[in-house]
Amino acid sequence: MTRAVLDANVLYGSVARDLMLRLADQKLFQPLWTDEVLSEVERAIRRNRPATPDQLAHLMTSLRLSFPNAAVA
Repeated sequence: MTRAVLDANVLYGSVARDLMLRLADQKLFQPLWTDEVLSEVERAIRRNRPATPDQLAHLMTSLRLSFPNAAVA
């Protein structure tokens, strides 16, 4: 299976994130990201979007639980 690193700019926007993760969910590729990428996404959303802390925590938890093999060093 093809593996692809998803950078913060892909995971930040809900449309791009949804598209890429739906494709990954269909096993078209395996998404990869680092803790640093997820931290960057979290900071950018906190800074630029009207998300509550609970919504942001839910998003980050969902990413990690939905794709447990995505985390790479």
